Amino acid sequence: MKIQSIPNVVNELEEEFRALQQVENLPITDTEKERMVKARIGQGKFKKLLIERECKCALCGVTDPRVLIASHIKPWSVSTNEERLDENNGLLLCPNHDALFDKHLISFDVHGKIVISQTLDEVTRLFLNVHDELRVELTEKQLSYMVGHYQELN
Repeated sequence: MKIQSIPNVVNELEEEFRALQQVENLPITDTEKERMVKARIGQGKFKKLLIERECKCALCGVTDPRVLIASHIKPWSVSTNEERLDENNGLLLCPNHDALFDKHLISFDVHGKIVISQTLDEVTRLFLNVHDELRVELTEKQLSYMVGHYQELN
């Protein structure tokens, strides 16, 4: 188990508190607020698991955990509670790559090689740092989630 310094723990708690305050101020029912809080807490646990596994963007290598996003391979909205927290259902990605992955504009084949949507023009590909040579290392368990993602490529 990795022990964090007190300032890091305090920063994480402050971030969580700010996020919870934002939820509290939303004009929604208490039940919806509770659901959002639980989702937020679960997302934090999920990201922590991915960072412990390897703290860098799976594609470009960005290592700053403040900007890395814990991206679900099988979308959170259609995952079971177990799948939502399963680190095998996730990749750490930088914001650019997360946005493309989340919108199914990039995915990965059975060998971890990137597959890029034909709808992305060359300028966008260059600007967002996606090209045919990129690949990710996928475990068998990650690959079982990736099959569904790959089929949804736009």
